Amino acid sequence: SFCMAICWNKLFKKEIAKKYLNFPEDIFFEDSPPVFLAMVMANKISVVNEKLYFYRISNLSSTTHSKDEKRFDLIKVQNILLENFKKYDFGNFKKFCINFMVKDLVKHFREIDKSLSKKFYTEMKKILSKIKEQNYFSLVDLRYKLKGNFILNTNYYLSLIIAKL
Repeated sequence: SFCMAICWNKLFKKEIAKKYLNFPEDIFFEDSPPVFLAMVMANKISVVNEKLYFYRISNLSSTTHSKDEKRFDLIKVQNILLENFKKYDFGNFKKFCINFMVKDLVKHFREIDKSLSKKFYTEMKKILSKIKEQNYFSLVDLRYKLKGNFILNTNYYLSLIIAKL
């Protein structure tokens, strides 16, 4: 689907790509800030519902096979996204982006190795606090708004339980 935060399933006009597809270096999850920005800046988005590629999973260093420490890069990426919301008008697409961010935080909190989960929890709460401070929680779908608010207002152990629901 075209709304995923990845670049490999999209084609961009050269002007958009040169101006907005600047990927942060040396971090995982680097696609979402430039891809979301390029999509916002595009005058038109078209979707081709035909399967035109063969997807082969083989790169063991990719995000799908990342070590849990790399999940902390998600926090860096989400900070970049929050900065982009201040600089650019995301319009109606901001709702999708905010929902993507909160769902992604909860997903990675649920999946991260237990030895790192308390540290991730602390960093996740910082991002959720920024989302709330900037009044973006009003854009979050009810299920994840409840989870996000619960995580912000309770302790680590209860948050682990809520994230798994």
